[in-house]
Amino acid sequence: MNPAGRNAGPAEAPPGRRAADPSGPVYSSPMTVSREPFRLIDLEHGGRPESVAACLLETRDGPALVDPGPASTLPKLEAGLGKHGYAIADLSALLLTHIHLDHAGASGTLARMNPRLRVYVH
Repeated sequence: MNPAGRNAGPAEAPPGRRAADPSGPVYSSPMTVSREPFRLIDLEHGGRPESVAACLLETRDGPALVDPGPASTLPKLEAGLGKHGYAIADLSALLLTHIHLDHAGASGTLARMNPRLRVYVH
């Protein structure tokens, strides 16, 4: 960093991490997928693997999804749900941590595709 505290240019990623954006101090760690109690679905936002993920939760009311990502990643979301034996019509709830495009952009489309979907917003 320069004396003003700003990134002076591309930096090496810390050990065990990789640079997500070589022009700035943004780093990402490889996703760790857990079998229980949740599963991560890599949405590959902008064609970049491990950049945005949705979280699939198993609940007694059926599968719930946390932060479905932007609408542009719906094909990846549908494929990821399918790998776990589900379709959008199977989802019982949608949990949104906050209303940003990369977290909640697909919410309206999912609600139209699954009218019984309960949507919860923080």
